[in-house]
Amino acid sequence: MTTATALYAANPLTPVGTEKIAADDAAGVSGGLLSQAIANLFKGTKGADIASAATTSIGAATGIFVHVTGTTTITSFGSGTAGHLRLVRFAGILTLTHNATSLILPTGANITTAANDAAIFVSEGGSNWRCLAYMRANGEPLKQSGQAVTAVTPAAGVATFDLSLGDYFTIAPTADVTSIVFTNLPGAGKGARKFIRLTQDATPRAYTWPASFKWPGGVAGAVSTGAGAVDLLELTTFDNGTTWRAVLINNFA
Repeated sequence: MTTATALYAANPLTPVGTEKIAADDAAGVSGGLLSQAIANLFKGTKGADIASAATTSIGAATGIFVHVTGTTTITSFGSGTAGHLRLVRFAGILTLTHNATSLILPTGANITTAANDAAIFVSEGGSNWRCLAYMRANGEPLKQSGQAVTAVTPAAGVATFDLSLGDYFTIAPTADVTSIVFTNLPGAGKGARKFIRLTQDATPRAYTWPASFKWPGGVAGAVSTGAGAVDLLELTTFDNGTTWRAVLINNFA
C-alpha cells in the first residue's frame, strides 16, 4: 500500500509544469487525508541563487523562490511559461528596467532595488514578465507623494530627458541646446505631464524646440535672455510623446 507521503515523495512539485495530483479514487493510496497530500504538492521550493545580468533567467530557476544577487542592471527575465510565478528577493542594489511589454513594473518606471526588497513576478509567455507586487525592505511605497528632481546636462547640444526618472527636471546649459530628446516614454496609448526648469547662462543660450512641441496659438515660446533668468516649461502628451502640448512661462523672480 502506498502512503500519501510516499506518493508526494515520488512525485514532487517541479517548476516545469509537470505537477502530479492523485485522484480521490486512485487505487492503493492511503495514509491520512488525501486532500492534505494534494496540498503538500503546492509547497514552495527555494531555488539556487541567480546572479544578476542584463538577462536574468528567473524562468529557469530551480525553485519558485529565488534570490537574485549582484548589482548588474536587469532588462529582461528571460523566457518563461505563461502563468509561472517567481518570488524574488534582491540581495543588493540594482536597476530593474521597465518595459511596457517584456518587463512590466508597477508605476511604469524603473525600480532601484535595495537589499532584501522582494517581488512577485508572473510570466506572460515568451520573454514577457509582469511584476504583480513589489515590497521594499524598509516598508516604503514605490511611488510617494514627492518626486526626485533630475538635473539634465546637455552633451554636444543635445539635452536628453529620461522620463522614467520622474516628472521634474532642471537644465542650465552653458551652450545652445540644438536638440531635445525624450527616452523611456510612458508607452502606447498613455499620456504624461513633465515640468522643466530652465536657468539661463550669463551668456544667453538658445533652444531649438522639437517639431513635436505644439504651442498656444502656434507661437513657439521664447526663453528669457537675462543672466540667471528662470523659466518653466510645462509639457503634456496624450499620445506617448508623438505630440507635446508646450507652455513656457518666463522670468520667475
